[in-house]
Amino acid sequence: MRKSLHLLVFVLALVGLTSCLPPPPTGQGEAGTPKPVSAFEFIFYTSFYIVCGAFIYYFLVTKPKVDQEEQQKRTLAGLKPNEEVVTSSGIFGRIISVKSDAVTLEVAANVRIRVKPEHIVRLTRDEPKESTEGKKAKEGK
Repeated sequence: MRKSLHLLVFVLALVGLTSCLPPPPTGQGEAGTPKPVSAFEFIFYTSFYIVCGAFIYYFLVTKPKVDQEEQQKRTLAGLKPNEEVVTSSGIFGRIISVKSDAVTLEVAANVRIRVKPEHIVRLTRDEPKESTEGKKAKEGK
């Protein structure tokens, strides 16, 4: 699924480039037939499309994914006990212990589970807290 999505983005980027470039020069040849494009022009325009498509693909697909993976590594490296986290399955919990192969979470009073560190998605302290004015405004409605 992801490979086909990446291929689709790449193809759409190439198609989008066709509207950005002027058409290759074509003159009128003999008897009103279009003048053929030279080999140099064909190679130039084709390579230009491919390079621009790869450039767009890198910034739309590859770079955000690499940035997300780096952020996840930094998050996992900074895990400490007593931090609130969310797992990839949506379980909220407080970290009890951190080991290289497993993290122990307390999800309720005296209920502990072990999860792989790579399944911890984010820390809940990173989420914005709602201000007291926002809560009062909602209560007043």
